[in-house]
Amino acid sequence: MQNPFMEEISVERPLNITYQVRESSRARNVRFRLSLDDGLIVIVPRGFDVRRIPALLDEKRAWIEHVSRRLEQQRRDLEADPPSRLPEHVTLQAIERSFRVRYMASSVSNVQVEERPHGDLIVFGRVESNDVCRIALRQWTLDKAKQHLVPWLVAEADRGDFRFDKTMVRCQKTRWGSCSTRGTISLNAKLLFLPHDLVRYVLVHELCHTVHPSHSRAFWDLLRAQEPHADELRHVLRGAERCVPNWLEYCPTRGSSAAGTA
Repeated sequence: MQNPFMEEISVERPLNITYQVRESSRARNVRFRLSLDDGLIVIVPRGFDVRRIPALLDEKRAWIEHVSRRLEQQRRDLEADPPSRLPEHVTLQAIERSFRVRYMASSVSNVQVEERPHGDLIVFGRVESNDVCRIALRQWTLDKAKQHLVPWLVAEADRGDFRFDKTMVRCQKTRWGSCSTRGTISLNAKLLFLPHDLVRYVLVHELCHTVHPSHSRAFWDLLRAQEPHADELRHVLRGAERCVPNWLEYCPTRGSSAAGTA
């Protein structure tokens, strides 16, 4: 697996770090992206004076060091539990369900997933391909999320007298949820792996955006009225990605990244 860090990150002044510069015609400000796959990338507007970058990096020292530590922890987690390893158990904390996963080769041309009594999850078909099994388990997770998260969102909306247009459930890379200006709420299927109280916080958070689209003071006041522990849950949610198993979090063509602006 590729090392998530560029080799010259240092916490001593002057800041010494290897980075790549990418010019973007769409960029209005300098942006920084630190990822497992690519290291540190500095995205600059067209025509930007790259001699200014070292000073900007020094201003971002604290952010770079913080994200580097988080990515280092992710790297260790990936080494301990490689994404290519198929799960033997799946635990969905949000709905308090656990499944023992069994893989059965059969003549079925594709790979399918079936729930059986007593908590068995059967993955059957051409199971010799780990990637195909992961895709099938990912689809099962999406279906499970639609089955449970959408009615849950409706119940929370009724409880708080909120109105929204429709709901979408996807396996999003970074956001747990979002709400469009038209009232469409998108939820991340990975929420199923989070504890119940964190999932409820995300649902209520997005419902409050149907009233206040931005993170204004009025928004936070409304959210705290609906969820008295909002501030504490918001803090806990920042590290909740560790609840998501690597076989689902990291697809073969995807990585993990963080971004900042200057």
